[in-house]
Amino acid sequence: MINGLEALGSGQIEQIGGRNHVKQPAIIAHRGMVHEAPEHTLAGFSLAAAFDPDALEFDLQLSRDGRLVVCHDLKVDRTTDGRGRVCDLTLDELKKLDAGSWFGPEFAGERMPTLEEVLSLLARTGWDGTIYLELKTVRYDYPGIEEALAATLLEFGVAERTVVNSFNHHSLVRMHAALPGIRTTCVDGSRMVRPWAYVQSIGSAGYAPHASAIDQELVDECHRAGIFVIAWTVDDAKEMLRLARLGVDGIITNRPDVMRACLSGE
Repeated sequence: MINGLEALGSGQIEQIGGRNHVKQPAIIAHRGMVHEAPEHTLAGFSLAAAFDPDALEFDLQLSRDGRLVVCHDLKVDRTTDGRGRVCDLTLDELKKLDAGSWFGPEFAGERMPTLEEVLSLLARTGWDGTIYLELKTVRYDYPGIEEALAATLLEFGVAERTVVNSFNHHSLVRMHAALPGIRTTCVDGSRMVRPWAYVQSIGSAGYAPHASAIDQELVDECHRAGIFVIAWTVDDAKEMLRLARLGVDGIITNRPDVMRACLSGE
C-alpha cells in the first residue's frame, strides 16, 4: 500500500505575509461537484472528474438486495422523488427514482448510482485520484457491507488508491479484516482526547475531525504518529487557509473551486 500522506497531499503553498511554505492539503470534492450538479449522481461525478480534484468523497449504503449504492441520507426523501429508507428498497426500486430534478430541471432523470457505476465512470474519464469512501454504518450497520466493498475494490483494481472512512469505527475494523492493508480514516465529531493513539490502536491510517477541532498540536502529534489528518467539511476560504497553515493533509469541501483558487493565491 502507498503511504496515506503521500496519497492525499503534495506540493506547497505560500503563507500570507511571506512566511514559510507549508504542504498543500489535498482537495477532496464532497459528494461530487455539488454546487454544479445534484450530489451523488453520475452527472456530478463526471463534472468533478473534469475538475480533477486530488480526491473524490462519496457515501455508501446497501440496498435491500445487498447492492452498494451511493447515497448520503438513510432515506431517499431529500434527494429523490421517492420516500423511505435506502435499506428497505431494492436496487430496481431505487433506480426508478429521480435523483436530479430536485436540483434543477436539466438533471431530471438522474438516478442513484451503484458503486460499480461510479467506478466505471471514473475509469472512462481517466481520472486517477484518491477515492475517499464513507461507510454510512452509524445508525444502521448494514451487515456485509465491508465484504461487499472489499470485493468491488479488488474487482476494479482500485484498492491501493482508496481510503475508507466512517464514524462507526467497528466498521473500519471489519474493513481491515475484509481487505487487509486497506487504508482507513476514523471520522470523529466528539473531539476525542489523544486521537492519534486511538487511531493507531485500531489500525487506521488517518483521523478526520470536524475542522473546528483542529489545532497545531493535533496536527503535529498525529503526524509524529504517522497519522494523516483530514478536515471536514470546509467551504470558507479563510478556514481553508488556516487549515493549510496548520499542515492538514486534506480538506473535504463542497467548493473545490474555491479551495483551488485560494490555495493558488487567486
